[in-house]
Amino acid sequence: MNDKKGLSDIGEVYETVRSKMLKRVTRFCSNSQDVEDVVQDAFVKVIEAQFDYLMDNGSAWQLSVMRSEEDIFRGYSRIAEQEVQSLYWDSVNNYYTDYSRPGDPSNPMDMSMQNGRRAPDNDPTGLEETYAEIRWASPEEERLRYVVGGSYYDYEYVATQYGAPGYNNLAAGTADLFAQLIDPSELGESGGVVAPSTVITDATTNTAVFFNASYDFTDTITGSIEGRYAQDDVGAFLPLAGLEQTITTKTFTPRIALNYAPNDRTTYYLQYSEGVNPAGINANMLDPVLRATLDNGIPVDDTIYGGSINENVTSVNYDSDRYVSFEEEKLTNFEFGFKGNAFDGRFTYAGALYYMIWEDALENIALNWDYLYADDDCDGMSVFACDGMGSTDVYYVAETNNTSTNQILTNTGESETTGIELQTSYQISENWSISANASLMDRKFTEYCSEDDFIGFPTELGAIAGLTEGVSEGGNPCWSLNGLDVPDQPSFSMTVIPRYRTEFGDGFRFSGSATFRHTAQHFSEFSNTTENPAVDRVNLNLGLSKDGWSASLYINNLLDNKKLVPRRFTSVNRFTDLNTPAAIPLEYQQVGPDGGTYGSFSILPNEGRTFGVRLNYDF
Repeated sequence: MNDKKGLSDIGEVYETVRSKMLKRVTRFCSNSQDVEDVVQDAFVKVIEAQFDYLMDNGSAWQLSVMRSEEDIFRGYSRIAEQEVQSLYWDSVNNYYTDYSRPGDPSNPMDMSMQNGRRAPDNDPTGLEETYAEIRWASPEEERLRYVVGGSYYDYEYVATQYGAPGYNNLAAGTADLFAQLIDPSELGESGGVVAPSTVITDATTNTAVFFNASYDFTDTITGSIEGRYAQDDVGAFLPLAGLEQTITTKTFTPRIALNYAPNDRTTYYLQYSEGVNPAGINANMLDPVLRATLDNGIPVDDTIYGGSINENVTSVNYDSDRYVSFEEEKLTNFEFGFKGNAFDGRFTYAGALYYMIWEDALENIALNWDYLYADDDCDGMSVFACDGMGSTDVYYVAETNNTSTNQILTNTGESETTGIELQTSYQISENWSISANASLMDRKFTEYCSEDDFIGFPTELGAIAGLTEGVSEGGNPCWSLNGLDVPDQPSFSMTVIPRYRTEFGDGFRFSGSATFRHTAQHFSEFSNTTENPAVDRVNLNLGLSKDGWSASLYINNLLDNKKLVPRRFTSVNRFTDLNTPAAIPLEYQQVGPDGGTYGSFSILPNEGRTFGVRLNYDF
């Protein structure tokens, strides 16, 4: 590997990051065997201290501090240092190719493991946290009790990713970086570190002041009020690309509560509270390649198949700033609750009635903004030939790289939730007990026009779903979801668990339990078109133990419930299994206004009955 470039070619930022990550490896690894043995683990250094000072009048000062450093190797490829295989240099295209087998090194597609990892140390991540809090508390015996204080929290996350060599590096624009790959024979000395393709850094600093005050109006009634004013500075950085962005949130969150305890067995409470999740940055959306495809459109050429499109096609009419950051989400909660016990404590119960307003709720989504007719399975086919409808002179093309991203947060408007929760347990006898819980909830969107679902849900399918097209505050097309159920929120769920315990002969202990759980049907996506069916599950567990030994037999899904779960809404013509048309159940089929039949494909069966045995011994 004589074509390696110097570290100075990509600037001081990279040199600093590389040096820092290399030190993190070599700090714990004295030789190559150490690297092989420890890279699966996380290294944690934690220092904690607490100082308390009690004053003569009963009030107290408390200082707490914490410092934590954690190094994690997330992507270890299980290839030991001495087993790293050869890399082939493509002198024609100037990048490295296959390491898994000899082949034609001038052909980047002649690779059996194009995406395989090439170094034993892959994607190390560093976490650093610093926390300090000081508080002053009044005497606990007073009728009026209070606490005031302040806190500081700083968090830094550094993830270093190493791109795969060969064609993928060239496509991602990281070939120059990968050309700095340390020779495999030198990996022992380097700790397995090679040049990174991406470094992502998240940094958060939170400073806050807070107070809490409680007052006993009578022996049975207590009121409390508390509040917290905080400032959150959240930043994300791509050092290798020289990109960074920060966002600041300032909030005040109050809580007011009234407790009533008529006796030592029963308590009732009323509560009003507000909670926030501060605004933040999606670090991966700082990637300049992703931003370019959003801002400039997707290159499309279907003229090679006889079509008429040869241009950049804009999939969305807003720029990449739309997803770089997300707004603060806020939850306002009104709640009435109770708890207590009876029959000398053998019977316990608790419950709550609540109403919540959730503003700008955060949703973790995968975003895909490719050309509408980009599909590897239909590449080269006309839209009509692939779907059985649509244009005969527009052709599908291959899916585009760098037009999707996973694990980004976006705001999902406002929703309201009303619910009740109950739980109870009863010790029937010395051996028998039973516990149960139930939840009844209704959560609907009250103000939300979704841009995100407009992207992933083509216009004709939105019309079939009965959605109304609107315009968002940013001036972008969106689907109005007002009045629809929030997805993946069952309206009712219930669990009942009877248990039996006993002891017999020479210290043996036996336990057995059955779990009966019911989850009501619920919608699986924002458009409320496909539903996850109601599920009933029965699980059994039998255990035997003595001293440090224990063994258990478990049977999950005793009734072998395998109801189908629809996942996506699309054309029936695309529903195939190994190129053989498969039947879609009638309940998942719909006829659209264009005369086409639509249904759900990627139908997922619930996991069937499973059973096993666990053996444990505590030394």
